[in-house]
Amino acid sequence: MRKLFLIAVALLYSSAFAADNFTDSQVLNVEAKQGISSGPGVFNTGLESDPYTQVTVQVGDMKVTARTYAIASGTVYLANHPEAMIVGTTVKAQIVKSELQVQVPPKGKVLKFKIERLEKL
Repeated sequence: MRKLFLIAVALLYSSAFAADNFTDSQVLNVEAKQGISSGPGVFNTGLESDPYTQVTVQVGDMKVTARTYAIASGTVYLANHPEAMIVGTTVKAQIVKSELQVQVPPKGKVLKFKIERLEKL
């Protein structure tokens, strides 16, 4: 039992360090976009507006294009704090699975974006 406890503590300890791999990254582009999606349900013929923000960030030797999630506060936060993502500035960013996570100034809030495209530079 003690051995299992020590393994669990070691895994938690190592994952705490592995989870914070934010590196200095440059904001290349920020665009507010408007998508259109069909409404919920099979027989619904109405269309719904899908506003989102698309960002392009250089993370290491990767050019990452990503968008805010459909139901997320990222779009709202960026609309109210445009100074958080200025083209040409440096932010902290990391790629976690299929998600781009960006720490924006001044308080280090982490915004999460769904990756649409990855390019090797």
